[in-house]
Amino acid sequence: MSTNPIIPIITQAGLTAVFNAASDGLQARITHVALGSGQYLPTDDMTALHNEVTRVPVADGRMEGDHQLHVTFLEDGTDEYWVGELGFYLENGALLALWSHETQPLTFKSASTPLHLAFDLALTALPAQSVSVTGTGQSLNLSLTTELVKSASALSRYATALLKSQLRHIQFNDRLLTMENMQ
Repeated sequence: MSTNPIIPIITQAGLTAVFNAASDGLQARITHVALGSGQYLPTDDMTALHNEVTRVPVADGRMEGDHQLHVTFLEDGTDEYWVGELGFYLENGALLALWSHETQPLTFKSASTPLHLAFDLALTALPAQSVSVTGTGQSLNLSLTTELVKSASALSRYATALLKSQLRHIQFNDRLLTMENMQ
């Protein structure tokens, strides 16, 4: 998994789409996030990911200031892959921003586990409030909270069982040592 900061680059196609929308008095809207398995050094002339695996709708998003957006999405497909590239797509299909790293993937997407990600996009190269987020309205916080509670509960039960087992083992060893000392 990546330990480098995740700083997407703004594409030329994305800039053009944002400025076209702004000249019409509109905001460009991020509606989808694409995930892929490619790993490379991205450039601003790109219009697509190198090896897109899936494209999912944004679940939720909000403005966090004039130049920052908070974006959440859920990839719950059955594909299994290392996420090595990430793209943010506008409503008109233009690739606004993308991230990739040549050697370090972002994370692993398991076939059996949904991948819930949230990003804060800093768009300081764009005019203030020129981009918004249009999501499905799906609240990922609730589904994540439920899953975290289930996981924490299972982990707690496992830790308790493990500690009890270790205690029995220590007590057994103590009895053996006592018996050896009696002989």
